Order: sequence, then structure tokens, then C-alpha cells
Amino acid sequence: MYSYFVNRVSSVSLYRFLFCWWLMAKKNLSPIKVMLLLVVIAFVGVLLGFFNPGLSY
Repeated sequence: MYSYFVNRVSSVSLYRFLFCWWLMAKKNLSPIKVMLLLVVIAFVGVLLGFFNPGLSY
């Protein structure tokens, strides 16, 4: 079961990396704007309940 979560985290990290690369390379956004966008996505995800900061593993 542990390896399942490790594989999921690795694939999510890869998608996040590709999304950031795409924004910076193809859409010409600065790294600061990309980081702010990721923070906004995380904040909205916490507000909507997608990301639960109170999880215990």
C-alpha cells in the first residue's frame, strides 16, 4: 500500500513540474508568477476541501 502512495506522489510531482515548465516556457510567465499561481491553487484547494491540512498519515 505504501508503494501505491509513493507512485501517486511521484506522478503528481511530475505533472506539477511539467505544468510549471509549460507556464514558464510556453506562456512566458516569470517564476514568481508561477509560484503565486501554485499558492493560489493550493489555497483554493484547501478552502474547497481537496487538500486537507489536518491529515494524519
